This record gives sequence, C-alpha cells and structure tokens, in this order.
Amino acid sequence: FVMRSISPRLELIGPAATKVATTTPEFSWKALKDASGYRISLLDDAGKLLHEHKVSVNTWTPHGSEALTPGKSYHWKVEATLASAQTDTAQAQFSVLDKAAAKSIAKRKPAPHAPFSERLLYAALLENEGLTHDAAALWRSLAAERPDEAALQNLKVQLSYTTIRAPITGRISAAIFKVGNIVRAADLAAMATIIQTAPVYVSFPMPQNQLPA
Repeated sequence: FVMRSISPRLELIGPAATKVATTTPEFSWKALKDASGYRISLLDDAGKLLHEHKVSVNTWTPHGSEALTPGKSYHWKVEATLASAQTDTAQAQFSVLDKAAAKSIAKRKPAPHAPFSERLLYAALLENEGLTHDAAALWRSLAAERPDEAALQNLKVQLSYTTIRAPITGRISAAIFKVGNIVRAADLAAMATIIQTAPVYVSFPMPQNQLPA
C-alpha cells in the first residue's frame, strides 16, 4: 500500500471561547507550512460579515474603524489556501468585555515586575472574569518563572476557593456577606437567595368542568 502524509489542520490560537478586554485584540493561528496565504473574516453574533482581509502571515489586528464594540460577541474564521489549491478552515467565537469591566481589569493589572503573588492573583482574576486566553498566557509565564508546577497548580486550586459560583441562573437577593468575609460550608445563614426565572412553574386551581375532555 502507499502511505500518504496528512497535512496539518488549521488551528486557531486565539481569541477562542474566551473574553477579551481590548477592542483591538490580536487574532492568531498556527501557520501551515504549505499555505500560500490566509483569509480572515470577522462576523458579528448574528453572522453578519464585518471585516475580511487577505494576509500572508498568521496574525491580524484590527485598527482604527475596525475596532470592536465593548460588550458584544463575535465570530471569526480563517481560511488557508494550500499549495495543492485546496483550502482549510477553522473558526471560533469570543466576546469583548463591557467598558466598566475592562476599566476595572485595567486598574488592577500589576506592573511587569510586580511581586509574584500580585501577578498570581491577577491571573486568577482574569480566569474568573472569563479572560481565559489572557489568563493562560500569564499562567505559562508564571510557571516558567517558578518551575515547580505542582506548587503553582495547588495555588490555583486554593485561589479558586475564593470564588463561589451558583449552580443555577436567576435573580439574586441582597448579599449578606461582603468581600473579605470568611464563609464556611457549616454556616447556617445563607449567603444569598437565587430565584430561578427559567423555567418557571405555575400552579393554580381550576374547576373540573373546565378541564378539556
């Protein structure tokens, strides 16, 4: 039989399945050796084409009027033209933080040479806010600085305990506890009450003679 090599599939690096804090994020993907060029398309959440460019490198950054809108979700797609005249395509989605959230993140960003603990807390903050792409890059940087990955992973687990996520969505009551308070699983007082709004079950009486036959 004849063995044939399979060309690598196009793989997006980011942003993918994440949030971004900037309106001009860098779009990047892994370069294919046999690709003669790429076409990147940016679409809004409804699928409307916003921008499209042909590039020879594996990155693209929007500029000027191409800047994204805070608080909006987007899709992007890259199509590689291969030497064999075939094409390979990959796509992903992401969203942009609203202005208030982006401003809050920017204020809490530590300096490049800030203590390790401050940058560690900032990485956890990025991850909790859904900025997983930026958080992963910072985690890699921290892991390279402190090769003891097991200890770093343990710190990530410990930091994750500082965020409590509700198992359902709905409307929340006024919170009894404030940031910095210590809470325990054995506490009798509820932190807050969440009223689930979807689905909603309604019960009401009805005379039997009005029921359908």
